[in-house]
Amino acid sequence: MELWLQVIVSVYISTWLVMVLNTYFDIIRKIGNKSPNNLVMQYRILHFLIYVIAMFFLVLFAFSIAFSDRKKERWVNSYVSTILEKK
Repeated sequence: MELWLQVIVSVYISTWLVMVLNTYFDIIRKIGNKSPNNLVMQYRILHFLIYVIAMFFLVLFAFSIAFSDRKKERWVNSYVSTILEKK
């Protein structure tokens, strides 16, 4: 494998991990504080798996949340409000 491809793949995976680790635990904490009986709280492992897979594909479009605290907070607040939205 070419060196540049290894660099691109490693940067992609590193950014993905940073995004997941920086946002997931804040999301769970905020959902737990606002609505402890929510399905996300009951099925944390399933939510984690879905979130990790979805974030793997969203890295290209939302990579800035890995590097900006302001954008991370905006992402977390939007995600939590969407999850807790009643229809």
